[in-house]
Amino acid sequence: MHMYTTVERDKETKIVEVRRESEKEKRHVMPYVGCIVTAKVQNIGQRFAKCTIHCVECSVLSHEFNGVLRKEDIMPIEKEKVKLEQCIHPGDVILARVIGFGDNQHSYLLSTVEDELGVVSGIGDLGERMIPCSFGEIKSVISGTREPRKVAHIPDLNH
Repeated sequence: MHMYTTVERDKETKIVEVRRESEKEKRHVMPYVGCIVTAKVQNIGQRFAKCTIHCVECSVLSHEFNGVLRKEDIMPIEKEKVKLEQCIHPGDVILARVIGFGDNQHSYLLSTVEDELGVVSGIGDLGERMIPCSFGEIKSVISGTREPRKVAHIPDLNH
């Protein structure tokens, strides 16, 4: 997007243009070990959750990548004590760190162990949008119903 001002016949006009990037200007971004990604939880099982990665740091990806969030990489406690369904749900948007590569190099291993990583937006059991309200819960923007999650501790987001 480009913004500029022109003056024609003593009249000032502000113009906003949206231009498609040329091939030279395109940046080919993909996840790498150590980066922070924004991902959406697709489904959960007993030992891991499958996710799709949509952003790397501040860059939106041109296509999705697959990610796997294992039970032992969600919280900094013993994995036997972690209950996946109390940490994340399908439809949740999470911030996660890439910690490695999954099976056959076709997916990325993700972690939300750090305090700053976890759920930033969710979908409730009734399908409503939910936002963080504490470090361990999200609440419905409509009904106020609360559900447990491993919430990202982002100061501006978690008052």
